[in-house]
Amino acid sequence: MRGDWRQILLYLTVMGMEGSAFYVVLAVFNRQVAADRLTIAGVLLIYPLAFTVNKILRAFKLRPIFSHAINVPAWLIALLLTAKIQFFSQSAIWDSAWLAAFWQNLGGRAELILLFGSIALWFTGRRLARIGIDFATAVGEFQFTLAVLLLTLFATSQLNIEVAGGVPVIIVFAISSLLAMSLSHAKDGTGWLSGLNQGHWAGLLLVSIGLVLVLGLLVSAALTPDFLQVIIDGLKWVWNKIWTAIYYLNSLLPTPSGEPIPLPPPETAAEAETEKVMRELIPDSIREPLRIAWVILASGAMLAALWRISTQIADWLRRRMSGKSQGELESLKGAFGADILAFFKRILAKLFRWRGLHPQAVPENIHPVRRIYREFLKWAGKQGLPRSPFQTPYEYLLTLEEALPSASAEFGLITRQYVSTRYGAIAPSEADLDRLKQTWQRLQKENLKPADK
Repeated sequence: MRGDWRQILLYLTVMGMEGSAFYVVLAVFNRQVAADRLTIAGVLLIYPLAFTVNKILRAFKLRPIFSHAINVPAWLIALLLTAKIQFFSQSAIWDSAWLAAFWQNLGGRAELILLFGSIALWFTGRRLARIGIDFATAVGEFQFTLAVLLLTLFATSQLNIEVAGGVPVIIVFAISSLLAMSLSHAKDGTGWLSGLNQGHWAGLLLVSIGLVLVLGLLVSAALTPDFLQVIIDGLKWVWNKIWTAIYYLNSLLPTPSGEPIPLPPPETAAEAETEKVMRELIPDSIREPLRIAWVILASGAMLAALWRISTQIADWLRRRMSGKSQGELESLKGAFGADILAFFKRILAKLFRWRGLHPQAVPENIHPVRRIYREFLKWAGKQGLPRSPFQTPYEYLLTLEEALPSASAEFGLITRQYVSTRYGAIAPSEADLDRLKQTWQRLQKENLKPADK
């Protein structure tokens, strides 16, 4: 029971992080495109609804084809109910007039935001129901949602857009992030929360969250616009004094004419008027697209820098927290990144029929056993159980057997055959290779469910 409520709390914290990012993005589109016609909090309810529906489906262990067949009408019902509440709250639920009106106005701005937003929310809720939350997953979710939040808030500041409820959203994101990473770290049994301090983790965590919130409120209360203007004016005064001192010292140096170098004259009204005319040479129709292009370029550079920095910090933390030896690993991307990349590749491939966009197979010049093990690693990563960089194959086998005990025999056979071929240089016989292939094919067809801890 203890593991159950901790797992539920982990799911709620990830919902808090991703929901914060969804809220900010949808609020910006709602303000700029739909003139605030939507109530974003009501739209976000699609996310936990999708998670609940898919958790129930996984409990019944349905085949993927049946799960997809149920998800599509469930999403459509959620979309229609949300549209009914958002646009036709005065109409009766069984009145077909509001349904006809919604389909007729589906090309409207608010309707399109609701349509695409519901698709993204349902996909994210379905994905969350299919994965297990560990420390690596929590850090990956934090990286992604933090980058989305900072990128969106930076764009709003450059475009002078005000996001309603921005401060509560940031508070929810901060609390969810701290809870997700601390709980997942304790659940993995590798952090200080799993030691002697395990009984005090709740109090310590609440104290940490309270300290962060109090410091944030004090900083936000102190950094008022007037206070910031005073700081800026003071910095300008210091900067002018420094340049005045530099010009004065430069004037003391001897010159060919023996005269001191004059100080630069102040800007005249004529020069200010000239600068104004130069700015007016660029028409508004060009200035605004240039400003938007600059925002997109700067946002992309900021996103890339933040992603790189956070990835390096996460790798450093994993190395510091792990006392295990390094091992040679087969390359494998994270489960979340693989999901997102494969999702966009499938969309582009279906739209433009580009076969090159489909995920590439493993190179043909490696041994079949290694190829099967790489495919096995990708399959396990999509199940929410990616292999950590510090884990050896047998250490990773223990993780898989603990999470999916029903398939421990298959996991053991694939791992032992891979280690024997990869590190023992022992070529498998035809019978062993056939058995390995049959085991891998049987494992792919099974609908496995991670065991609750």
